[in-house]
Amino acid sequence: MKNMKRTSERRTPVLIVGGGPVGISLAMELAWWNVESVLVNERPTTSLHPKGSTLNSRTMEHMRRMGLAPAIRKTGLPLDH
Repeated sequence: MKNMKRTSERRTPVLIVGGGPVGISLAMELAWWNVESVLVNERPTTSLHPKGSTLNSRTMEHMRRMGLAPAIRKTGLPLDH
């Protein structure tokens, strides 16, 4: 921590630490409700290798409500797999 540089200051109603599935889902949910947030992640880019393989039905309910379900389904396995 002592080697970290301070690059800028910014005030935000919500700071989300961690860009994994939960952090990204929270950022999307807050945006849906017009709540400004800033998401920070330890790494500068996403991983090339997925960390999860499925989304459960409750998660997909949220994705449907936000209009994201078609795009998610398009990138996944066929429903009859």
